[in-house]
Amino acid sequence: MNGVTAAAVPIINSNSLTASNGSLVSTVNGVSTTALPIVISSSNGLTTTNGEVKLGGALAAATTITTNATNTLAVSGLQTGATTDEMMVVDASGVLKKVAASTSASIRTETASYSAVIADETILADASSGNLTVTLPANPTVGKRFSIKKVDTSNNDVIINGNGKNIDGTTTVSGSLPYQGWVLQYNGTAWFIISRI
Repeated sequence: MNGVTAAAVPIINSNSLTASNGSLVSTVNGVSTTALPIVISSSNGLTTTNGEVKLGGALAAATTITTNATNTLAVSGLQTGATTDEMMVVDASGVLKKVAASTSASIRTETASYSAVIADETILADASSGNLTVTLPANPTVGKRFSIKKVDTSNNDVIINGNGKNIDGTTTVSGSLPYQGWVLQYNGTAWFIISRI
């Protein structure tokens, strides 16, 4: 002042940044700023609590997790299930879905045309009242098997429809002999009769 230079005095004596409970605080010379959130928001299966991002929440968009032979995906610590639980399956597009795992659905008797579901295993076809068509699922899983058996003595046909997938090279197979049957298995592109009952 007035041509006289005073000794240098530090303007900032202390300065610190601290993160606590998801907020960032700057403290200069003992004066703290308003806490600023580090994580503003999260979505699509993630939640944020006090700045901590955790897995869990509603998906906001179609989501794909890509794995390969090296980078696999596993879930450990799964609990023992019950017979009333449901099974997880993957459709032809790779989308996870659930189907009933009840053993009551694994064998069934049908007296009219029926569209089979993945949970079915044995279908007893009673064609007493007329020809009966069993239509196989449009998007079966590789290795899926069905046992289909005619359980009446009529001359009516039991017809198995591949629903867009060939069965031994044809779109349908049929039979009218009493108590005849077929065991079919899917290889990923078509159905094959692997044994006859």
